[in-house]
Amino acid sequence: MAVGFALFITTLILRGASANRHVRGRLLASALAFAGYALLGAALRYPNLSADVFQQIRTVQPLLLAFGVISAVVALAINPWRADRLPDRFPNIVQDVIVIVLFAGAATLLMQERVLAATAVGAVVIGFALQDTLGNLFAGLAIQIEKPFRVGQWVRIADTDGLVREVTWRATKIRTKTGTSWSSPTARCRTRSSSTIRSRHRRR
Repeated sequence: MAVGFALFITTLILRGASANRHVRGRLLASALAFAGYALLGAALRYPNLSADVFQQIRTVQPLLLAFGVISAVVALAINPWRADRLPDRFPNIVQDVIVIVLFAGAATLLMQERVLAATAVGAVVIGFALQDTLGNLFAGLAIQIEKPFRVGQWVRIADTDGLVREVTWRATKIRTKTGTSWSSPTARCRTRSSSTIRSRHRRR
């Protein structure tokens, strides 16, 4: 419990010192995970807990700690501390994937038999339930690898021209010449006709 509380306070202090909104958001998620870890640690001291509840808390508690640490380390190691921007090589979607992969590895080590037993069933259920989400995720990764366009470039997607503001695993967001914000699911940006017009610094 003391460890979780100390990590919670430290994370909030770091969050308050950073000017990067992305870092602040990830550190807030880590702080909430550490707070949950500390609260569950306090709950374990309750004398009337049943054996099943006690075991469930002992299972969830290290997962919260692992997620909090991984999310904070990725945010602090990759992103600029003082500048409010994302690095070109590590946009939001790539950082999300790094956190997911590292957390999946940590969960496998922590839970082992349970994770291995549930992997096949879980993969099928998740695959059917998140078809569109996973499609957008892989499309976003493909865009980051292929780089047909990037943040700060003027592009034409279908019949819409605009400045790319953000590429996430859900959607690609652009601002049109009239100042209107427009977004399209990332998976559709790969299937629709799209082309780069010019970079922002060449715009006149």
